Amino acid sequence: MEQDHFLHQIIGKKVKAIYLIDFENEPKNDIYSPWQILIDFEDIDKHLDVEDAHDGDHIRIGLDSTSLDQKLTVLTEPNLWKPYQSSFDNLASQLIGKTVTQLFYAKEKKEYELNGQKLTGDQSLYSGLKVLFDDDTLTIFSNGVGLSTEINTSVEPYHKETYDWLSVLYLFVASLIIFIE
Repeated sequence: MEQDHFLHQIIGKKVKAIYLIDFENEPKNDIYSPWQILIDFEDIDKHLDVEDAHDGDHIRIGLDSTSLDQKLTVLTEPNLWKPYQSSFDNLASQLIGKTVTQLFYAKEKKEYELNGQKLTGDQSLYSGLKVLFDDDTLTIFSNGVGLSTEINTSVEPYHKETYDWLSVLYLFVASLIIFIE
């Protein structure tokens, strides 16, 4: 568990909106997953930005303080792709209004074996992200996006032997005031 991981800032925050960046031409008929997801939260001036690293195995994860409207404008490329706000006809919309309760992220192991070869992992990128809510789990990875009602969902990044899931620890520090009479 990482106590100081930057993602701890969104634990306890309620989802305000979700934007999927996808091809502009008939996204409902698109068989591919969106290549970027933006999640906006209430009570925080940052949004979660998850982007495919375009290598087939990794994603980039960040908390962006850029204005969301400005970011959506930059991500619009006419006749190619654009942001779509999640609506009631897709799975991601089920998360609007729900509070993040826990986060897990997958990082490559420093060393692992795949197909008989010993390899060194890339620690700068992520293999996946699980955002947990009371009764839902959003799993994001480079080859797809999945929504499940179970924490141990079968929706996982490929090559499970190459990465480990790590938990983001959220510390709630309460102050105790004692009055002595």
